Amino acid sequence: PLTDFGITGLLAGPWDKIALQIDLDEATAVSPRWYNPERALLLQPALSFHGWPNVTEAYADAYLLASVSRGEYQLSQVTRTLNQDESVCFVNGLCWATAVYDPDRGILELGWWVKTPLVLPEMPLISNPPPPGVYSGPRLAVFGQLWDAQDNFLAGDDGLWVDPYTLQPGDQFVQQHRPQLAAGMVAETAVLGLYDPMTGERILTEDGREYVR
Repeated sequence: PLTDFGITGLLAGPWDKIALQIDLDEATAVSPRWYNPERALLLQPALSFHGWPNVTEAYADAYLLASVSRGEYQLSQVTRTLNQDESVCFVNGLCWATAVYDPDRGILELGWWVKTPLVLPEMPLISNPPPPGVYSGPRLAVFGQLWDAQDNFLAGDDGLWVDPYTLQPGDQFVQQHRPQLAAGMVAETAVLGLYDPMTGERILTEDGREYVR
């Protein structure tokens, strides 16, 4: 049976996960990894259910379609792999592997893999919409920035687009950041790092850095 797979969603709270768990009759051996197809693609596990919600998929051409569907979802395989040779790992167990900037499309693509079970804050179950003054957003995000030759910040775009609470060691994914450069700006360096959006606290690399460039 298929137990490890990706599944797409908008990551708007835990309710999709809960509904799937109920639909699977509480099957404890099943471990779906949730991601937002508008910005991310799960590489490992290599099989994913995608096609819902009906949004523009950033990596629509990366899937090899299989003959299995369930509701609005289509089961597909991803053949793309991630080069981990120059990885930088963070103290929470997530490792950065690749960075590619396409100036024509304005996309900074980052590749990540999971080294150890991720160290994450507890995520309480909060109603949707949340009560006044109660934070219900993500607790882990990536900042992707572009700097000029003098190390001045030019533009940035933050997000994760993968549910970190569903990731397991060995998982791999890529994500698209879309920093918007103003006319005439020339980016020299890509800078990235991790932080907790609720507290603003940065998560350090294993060698103590706040960011990687």
